[in-house]
Amino acid sequence: SRDGRLVAYAWFNTQSRYELRIANLSGEPAVRRVFDNADVQWLAPSDWSPDGKWIAVQLQRQNGVKQIGLVSATD
Repeated sequence: SRDGRLVAYAWFNTQSRYELRIANLSGEPAVRRVFDNADVQWLAPSDWSPDGKWIAVQLQRQNGVKQIGLVSATD
């Protein structure tokens, strides 16, 4: 995040697909999954919105279509 308290990262889960997670860097053991979709073959976070409510992502679907989008960082 822009304030340095959170980090968004792609995680390759046990179902062999990517999900987007957020970890709290202040020492609290809080990791949240904010995006998981079986149709997504690859995912990478790119940037946070200035207000910290959205994460810009790049992704590729199973059919090869590449997209950019916004994922809510809160829910």
